[in-house]
Amino acid sequence: MKLLKETKQPLLLRIKYEMNVLHDKVKTPTKLELKDKIATLIKKDKELLFIDKILTSRGSAQSKIIVYAYESQKALEASKPNKKDGKKKNKKQKSK
Repeated sequence: MKLLKETKQPLLLRIKYEMNVLHDKVKTPTKLELKDKIATLIKKDKELLFIDKILTSRGSAQSKIIVYAYESQKALEASKPNKKDGKKKNKKQKSK
């Protein structure tokens, strides 16, 4: 695992990390599998980490990971995006 970029975002009380991970001859790692490794690499509490994306090109053994490390649990809960309850419903408008 390699740290590519570190960006401080003081208004959101977090730091954005962009990382690269190699997973040769195995499937793309899950967010749960990566959380411990990332926490030890950046020396942050794993409870304050939010793994936003794991981006893998088809057929590639390399993934780019976007992670946010928050300063507190309160900042994490305030900034964490809410999961939607499924797809948006299409509203069909009747034409007159």
